[in-house]
Amino acid sequence: MKRAIFGLFLLAFFLFLGACDISYGGGEHDDRRPLQTRILEVLIEPDPIKVGETATFTAIIEDSLDTRFQYTWHIVGITETQEKNQIEWIADIDPGRHLFVVTADNGDTRADYPRLRFYVNVVP
Repeated sequence: MKRAIFGLFLLAFFLFLGACDISYGGGEHDDRRPLQTRILEVLIEPDPIKVGETATFTAIIEDSLDTRFQYTWHIVGITETQEKNQIEWIADIDPGRHLFVVTADNGDTRADYPRLRFYVNVVP
């Protein structure tokens, strides 16, 4: 009986650990360190996007007047870093809902850079 209870305890413990997201350095935010800023949203124009159409993504951050930020866009196998908070993309992929990521980094190594996952709807 004790072995069964101990086994259930271990199972519950490992399920709990599996549910926790323990990733740092560009992953999910580590609450022990401050964020450089917060990415409030990504504006997508147009939305939805037709296959072959050009879309514009604009990252909106809390510190919008701070010009030190560089934005890294992770879009369908492409990673592009630039000083502008806006990027254009041609929807040359299959229709569907696609996950993209943007980060904003001002170079401050004492704080984590934020990242935001956003979905893009591509239609035929």
